[in-house]
Amino acid sequence: AAGDLALVFMSRGGVFLTGGIAQKIVPALKAGNFRSAFEDKAPHSALMRAMPVYVITHPLAALLGLAAYARNPSLFGVQTAGRRWRL
Repeated sequence: AAGDLALVFMSRGGVFLTGGIAQKIVPALKAGNFRSAFEDKAPHSALMRAMPVYVITHPLAALLGLAAYARNPSLFGVQTAGRRWRL
């Protein structure tokens, strides 16, 4: 599924896996089966091989992302028009 979504969205900058489950399955991800299935998207295998996959392990990753957004929202593609919250 990760490879399918990466291909649909052309995730050339990489796929970022987050959360507690992702952290717990790092050994399985490194075993090779995940990467083989991720890249097995003929005729796009070469494109898939070029897409990195990252596992975010920082315990406060979500808060760091929110802080980065609060510091400089123009760097993010978030539309705020019509929302109840503003910066």
